[in-house]
Amino acid sequence: MTGYVRLDSPHRSHDHYLELGQRLFGIGLPTVAYHQPLDSCWLARHHESHGVTVEPDGKDSLAYHCVQHEKTAWLTRAVQSGKPTTLIWLDYGILHVPGVTEQLVREFFEHVDRYPPNRVTVPSIWPADTPIDDSQPCWICAGGVFVMPSWAAVWWHRECVRTATHDRPTWEVNTWAKVARRYPEQVRLYRADHDQTILTGIAA
Repeated sequence: MTGYVRLDSPHRSHDHYLELGQRLFGIGLPTVAYHQPLDSCWLARHHESHGVTVEPDGKDSLAYHCVQHEKTAWLTRAVQSGKPTTLIWLDYGILHVPGVTEQLVREFFEHVDRYPPNRVTVPSIWPADTPIDDSQPCWICAGGVFVMPSWAAVWWHRECVRTATHDRPTWEVNTWAKVARRYPEQVRLYRADHDQTILTGIAA
């Protein structure tokens, strides 16, 4: 599962995102892709309802945070639209990550198929007890990839909404880290970095 909201960020162009997405779809794995405008993202609607205008700015902006927080909403839509037993999230641009290849994506899917997760499973770069500073990304959760049994999707999204709407605007990985810390028995963190280990680390 993946998704994309166009922000026209100078960090990575729309055309480049489309190229990365096409490479991901070309792997031939079962894939559901969501595309929608910024103003339909749940966190953007939340801010707009409180009088905060969300402009379609680039990376690390309020708009960017709104888009990144949409991932958990897309999970719940996938569960509601079918009967998947396991959900795999890969960012639309996952193939830009150093060392991540089409073959490693295939192998990641094969591993999850052989060993379905029994809880939310997320790659982790920093120790779980690292202080969380919402003025910068906290890499307890790496982002980009996560897997879970389908029953966990609604719970995960609900906790992320509750956390994100209570705290100051921040990166989705900070929200995930707070939820993971609150419910350690429901979340498995596996060691990874900003490279191919966000996929290969799950087998360690």
